[in-house]
Amino acid sequence: MLLIIHKLGIADDYIQGIEDKIKDFLISCVETNFTNITDLLTSGMYSGTGIGQLVRTYLGSPFGSASNGTWETIKTISDDSIKPIAITIVTIISVYDLVQMIITGNNMRDFDTAIFIKWAVKTNIAIILCSNVYSIVGWLFQIGTSVATSARTTLGITLDETTDITSTIHEALKLYSYGELFVISLLAGLVSIVVFFMFGTIIVVLCSRIIEALMYMAISPIPMATMMNSEWRQIGNSWLRGIIAIAFQGFFIVIAIAFFGSLFTDVFSSITETSKASTVIFSLLKLLGFACALIFTILRTERISKTMFSAA
Repeated sequence: MLLIIHKLGIADDYIQGIEDKIKDFLISCVETNFTNITDLLTSGMYSGTGIGQLVRTYLGSPFGSASNGTWETIKTISDDSIKPIAITIVTIISVYDLVQMIITGNNMRDFDTAIFIKWAVKTNIAIILCSNVYSIVGWLFQIGTSVATSARTTLGITLDETTDITSTIHEALKLYSYGELFVISLLAGLVSIVVFFMFGTIIVVLCSRIIEALMYMAISPIPMATMMNSEWRQIGNSWLRGIIAIAFQGFFIVIAIAFFGSLFTDVFSSITETSKASTVIFSLLKLLGFACALIFTILRTERISKTMFSAA
C-alpha cells in the first residue's frame, strides 16, 4: 500500500503542500511586517496624519494645541498665585538697592541725588518686565517656533508614501529559503516593534516639552523679578536660558527627524532594488539601528539644546 502511495506521488504532494503552506505563511509574515513598517514611517510619521500631524501641531505655534485653554489657565494661576510673590520680591529688591546706593557713597559722605533717578529707572524696568513677562516669553518661544517651522519646510520632512516594499520584493521572497524567510520575518517584526516604540518616544518628548514650557511660564514672574539686581539676577538668567533652550529644542527635533528620514529612504531603496536575501537582512539591520539611534537622539534633544544655551 505504501509502495502504491509512493509511486502515485501522494506523499510527495502532501509534503510539498505542507512546505508551500509554511513558505506562504513566512512570506505573509514578512509582507505584513514590511507593510507595518512602511505605513508607520510614511503615512504615520512623515505625512499629514499620525506623528507627522503631531509634530506639525506642536511646532506650528508656541504651545501647540495647548495654546488656547491651557495657556489661559496657566496665565490665571500665575497671576493669582505667583505675581503677588514677584511683586513682594521686586519691593524687597528695590528697597535693598536703594539702601545700598545710599550707603555706598563713602558711607553717605559723597551723597548724590542722581542715585534716586537711577533707582527709579531700575524699579520701573523691573515692574515693566514682570508686567509683560508673558509677552516676552511668548516672543522668545515664537522665535524658536519660527526656526523649527522654517527648518521643517526647508528640509522637507517627508518620505515617499508610494513606497511599497511588499509588492516590489513579493516574487523575490518566493525564491528565498525557509531559513532566510524566518530571519527576515524575525528582523522585520523586531523593526516594527522598535519603530512603534520610536513613535511613543517622539510623543513623550513632544508632550513633555510643552508641559515643561508651561511650567516655566507659570513661574515666570518670580525669576523675571530678579533680573534688575546684580546679586539675584543669576536666577532670572538661568530661567531665561532654560526657556530659550526649550523653544529651540523643537529645532533639534526637526533636524533629527529629517536626517533619519533620509536614512530610512535609503534603506527602503536598497530593499526594493535587490533580490538577495542577504541584502534585505542587512538593510533591516540598518533600519533597526537607525530607529534605535533616532530614539536615543530624540531623548537627547533637550540636553543638546540646554548645552547650547548654557542652561542648567
